[in-house]
Amino acid sequence: MAVDYTRVARFTLGVKELLTGGRSLRITSATGTDLSLTCDPDRPWTPFTGLYQCGGQGGRLPQGEVFCTPLTADGILAVSVVGYPFNAETGLLAEPLLIEVARGAAVEVRHPDSVLERAVRDWLTEAPNGTLLGELALGTNRDLPTLTGNLLFDENVPGVHIAFGHPFPEYTGADWESRVHVDMVVERPSVRVDGGVVLDEGRYRI
Repeated sequence: MAVDYTRVARFTLGVKELLTGGRSLRITSATGTDLSLTCDPDRPWTPFTGLYQCGGQGGRLPQGEVFCTPLTADGILAVSVVGYPFNAETGLLAEPLLIEVARGAAVEVRHPDSVLERAVRDWLTEAPNGTLLGELALGTNRDLPTLTGNLLFDENVPGVHIAFGHPFPEYTGADWESRVHVDMVVERPSVRVDGGVVLDEGRYRI
């Protein structure tokens, strides 16, 4: 929490600039993620830098991410950290939770722990728009070296987190809402944007 947020902000804004205008993203990981997404310039990337320097500003620390709502997504998402309301009990998963995504929505949930599998599936499917992929984010705080199992830290680690449910339309320009928002963190992902490497196994190549 006591890192140099001026440096975090500078890097975060650089990542935002790199992503802006990109249309085709592919996310892969050794744990099983292989997800292709299409983005739209009309749904802008928003930076959260961790700098709160003026009256009326506020937020949380640690911080460092850029996010948008993609137009669509297809493939498999393998996640090692699952957000609210599951994170306090599940922490860092020994086996990844697998989410099958089609046309921008979660269509299947799989995990060796059938109780967790059912709970995540029910939480997403019982809320209107809960299965829709509402957030695609890249963590940009390079002072956070690895996942801990605590979502508030892990969503800022260099890598990817994706949320199903509410897309924060005031930032993303998405035209729908949901009462749920479940963040899911991919361990050591690789990310390509329009064919160019941005992240390689959790390390930025920019």
